[in-house]
Amino acid sequence: MAQKRVDVVAAVFQILSYNKGRTSWVIHNLGPSTLFFSNDRGVTITNGFPVPSGGFASKLRVDGDDPEMAIYGIALAAGADLGVNESFEEIPIDKLLRLLEARS
Repeated sequence: MAQKRVDVVAAVFQILSYNKGRTSWVIHNLGPSTLFFSNDRGVTITNGFPVPSGGFASKLRVDGDDPEMAIYGIALAAGADLGVNESFEEIPIDKLLRLLEARS
């Protein structure tokens, strides 16, 4: 599973680029303000999916999601970080849950 940190800015920014080989991703909001994300680069705080401070969001192909899509985000304030995990192989759900619990 590939891991990276993404700096949050006060404008729309790309969290993940399109990658047809990606089978899952997890975004963990490490910052103090809510992050809003979408696969639409026109994401706003009114149409994006919210991830509160300390929260996370995930997409898994095994659940019928589309983790290969590009993901864009916007936050209420700049200066925070996101933890981003990507997988390019099928991960058993019990292993993924253990990884998420370890990050909490």
